[in-house]
Amino acid sequence: MQNIKHLCIDDIRSDITDLLLLNEKYDFMNYTIKKTNNQSLIKFDPDEFNNYLKLPEIEIFVRLLNNYHSDLSESESYDDNKKKEIQNFLDVLKNKRYFKNISEKYSITIDELIEITRHIFFDLYCSYNPKSKKLNTCAFEHIFVGENSKKTRKESGFHCWIQLFRKILNKEITNFDIQQNDKIINDEYYNNSYGNDKTKSNKSIIQCSMKINSNEKKSDNIIIGIDPYIETCIYLLSYLYTKSINLDNYRLELSDLFCNIDLMLSIYYDHFRTCFVVFNIRHLNNITAQENYSY
Repeated sequence: MQNIKHLCIDDIRSDITDLLLLNEKYDFMNYTIKKTNNQSLIKFDPDEFNNYLKLPEIEIFVRLLNNYHSDLSESESYDDNKKKEIQNFLDVLKNKRYFKNISEKYSITIDELIEITRHIFFDLYCSYNPKSKKLNTCAFEHIFVGENSKKTRKESGFHCWIQLFRKILNKEITNFDIQQNDKIINDEYYNNSYGNDKTKSNKSIIQCSMKINSNEKKSDNIIIGIDPYIETCIYLLSYLYTKSINLDNYRLELSDLFCNIDLMLSIYYDHFRTCFVVFNIRHLNNITAQENYSY
């Protein structure tokens, strides 16, 4: 993979914020988040969600969710069918205008950017020993599918709202509790800047805990309703910047003025390990909450 030249942090912040606010046809906005003293709920129409999963480009993404073993004790591999499904996903991605914008702005050809995306999201590696030939994970599996250990009964990753909604419908989620939820951009700034702009969608983020098939996820952070192709590009931009400054772990602060979130990213022996959104310090100070992140 080519070396990535140093990128401007202000450009990256601006581009990620623009992606977060894009109002795309593959966003899913018909849900409500309710939290009482005794119960946390995300309410949505199952039929509407299942119809959403059947949309052609979303169906391509969902097929990838079914291609991995969540259990880290099991090895992963790609047969010809799985490779084709990855390619189908990348073919959709490379035709998105925002993916083309990343290519143009950062002087990376479309083909090069596709290969970077393939490498960082889909290259398999061993989660516990970089020299091991037992390949049991990749960034896509960790971030979007979620992983667990039979020994510890702990869940890791699982930052994808589509996967969360699927498992809610399948009754695989118990002990669900939302610690915090808010919009990506604080309401005052959003209403003043974008209130009448129908191209901008102020999506929600939740910080929650749950059990997934009896595996404990102590703290999870998920953008609800976002187009998964946009979400992929947000994580791609975060990776490009982090690699350009030669760091393996990085907290990308979007803004302490109007944005409620930052991005956390981790690289493991040159493998993209994870990326996810978190509430930023300003927002947490405003609500007197504690940070407690689970990769």
